[in-house]
Amino acid sequence: MSRAFTPPPTMSDEDIMNVADVRRDVWTGGFKGLGFGLAAGFGAHYFGKTLLPRSLFPPKFVQGKYLVGWTLLGGSIGSFLGASTAGQNSKWKMQDVYNRGAKPQTSYQE
Repeated sequence: MSRAFTPPPTMSDEDIMNVADVRRDVWTGGFKGLGFGLAAGFGAHYFGKTLLPRSLFPPKFVQGKYLVGWTLLGGSIGSFLGASTAGQNSKWKMQDVYNRGAKPQTSYQE
């Protein structure tokens, strides 16, 4: 069984719920970012193909065969940014968990 299902004894039930909430926030933020990123990548390809002048981009990069590349690039960047932002916004819930399970600092670490 994974260690994620057997938390250490220093964690209370509230701490376990906070960790689960942060984990859920990161996953949902990543999937939201993925959706927006896929739409943005598709839109960027469509915008570059139809609305921008041909002298701005080489014609070979706005062909239809690059649609998948633009879409997946947008999706991956959006997923990364969404998960990172959700994690940064939820990290305040984890502060008690980190402090409670920490070992005392030595004089060298201070």
